[in-house]
Amino acid sequence: MKLAILSCGPNSYSTRRFREACEARGYDVRVLNTLKFAIDLERGSPDLYYRQKRLSQYDAVLPRIGASITCYGTAAVRQFQQMGVYCANTAHGIANSRAKLRSLQLLNRHHIGIPKTNFVRHKRDVLPAIERVGGARGADHGGQFLTRSGRHRDLHPARRAPAADHPQCDDGNRG
Repeated sequence: MKLAILSCGPNSYSTRRFREACEARGYDVRVLNTLKFAIDLERGSPDLYYRQKRLSQYDAVLPRIGASITCYGTAAVRQFQQMGVYCANTAHGIANSRAKLRSLQLLNRHHIGIPKTNFVRHKRDVLPAIERVGGARGADHGGQFLTRSGRHRDLHPARRAPAADHPQCDDGNRG
């Protein structure tokens, strides 16, 4: 079986361990840098080039797509899928895992326990949302939450704190 590990870090611990495990099982495995692909689109004939050469056939792909290259990485995985190559993680699954709110919605839909969570658009809704989840006395952040600007805001119940900026959507677009 011929496997490709998609990774920008061929020497990272997780990628090395994947490669070692595959080799120990007798698989032909190659680590391919996700950013070195060229995606060719033509009606009914999806194709991939790697470092300016047409990519040979693979039986399966193990994507290791870093958060900073999600868009390009999922495009490469999608291309493998369109070429009929088995992908251990689908492009759709990778994208869903990166969208925090979407991930929570999927877990909730399938009755998998999640912390009580609120998501609001307007800053006037922030304090009521905090009250609905039981106040700002969480052990993880000591009564603070992160605003879109990256600043922490203190929300101790004893004093009223200024409302937060509008949250940033998971896809990087505002509100």
